[in-house]
Amino acid sequence: MKHKTPQLFHDDGKGFNVDSPIQPEIDDRLGLLGMSERVEMIGGHFHILSKLGKKTTIRVDIPNVPAEKSPTEPVKLS
Repeated sequence: MKHKTPQLFHDDGKGFNVDSPIQPEIDDRLGLLGMSERVEMIGGHFHILSKLGKKTTIRVDIPNVPAEKSPTEPVKLS
């Protein structure tokens, strides 16, 4: 089993319906979609907890990489 490092992000905004699909062509932004895609590209998990009128919490679980396998240069995520 791979060990993962959890990261939690909170805001104090107005929240949103997480069951509504992200529509970048309408919303004109890719923030959450882009974050989710990048986390999944490295084998992680991306979770959103939000309700209208409440804060939003994002949990990102990122796989730990042993130091000897870590790149010496930053990894470009397109």
